[in-house]
Amino acid sequence: IVDPALSLEEKLALDELRSRVNQCLDLLPTEYRQLLQLRYYEELSNREISLKLKVSARSLEGKLYRAKKLLARLYAKS
Repeated sequence: IVDPALSLEEKLALDELRSRVNQCLDLLPTEYRQLLQLRYYEELSNREISLKLKVSARSLEGKLYRAKKLLARLYAKS
């Protein structure tokens, strides 16, 4: 959802940001990509994700942390 109050330049910058993030997501291992999509695109809670994937909450937190760190490294390189 894009804020209608954004200028054209801001909308273009936001589109570019989304494109870069999506390109980086595509480079992640499947497990990490899935976790980030469930958490941030489907907006599931950590509890919902852990139940859905049948993993402990502690394991999920570690995997999400590693997934976000790897995504950040990939983004910085792009």
